[in-house]
Amino acid sequence: MPLPFSFSLAILLISLSLYAVLHPVEVLHWIHWMNHQEDYPEPSTDNITLEKYLTTIGRTDKGLLGTVPGPTLASTDRLPTISGDSVVLFKGASMPFVIKRSGDQWRLIGEAYVHGIMYGAAFDPP
Repeated sequence: MPLPFSFSLAILLISLSLYAVLHPVEVLHWIHWMNHQEDYPEPSTDNITLEKYLTTIGRTDKGLLGTVPGPTLASTDRLPTISGDSVVLFKGASMPFVIKRSGDQWRLIGEAYVHGIMYGAAFDPP
């Protein structure tokens, strides 16, 4: 769904374009590999969560890693995150979101986890 306000008037505080989003098949291979390591005899609950919520790993143009909305189910109308989408922080939000340009508007794709900018950390002085 398009955001209900003009991008220039948005309470957007930070925008980091995603330039590297791993292909979902790569993520699934990584999960399989992690769950079959001798050092990890039990499957990791983090990996199960990664599959359950259909997220994938991405990296911003600033080098920050995180999880973003990934592959979608056929029964949903949510779009997956692709390279070139933006990770943004909205004033008052505790987490970043992924948005996608759609013509002259923006579409909200979903929430993200980006290490280093959660809970306002991007705005804290160093």
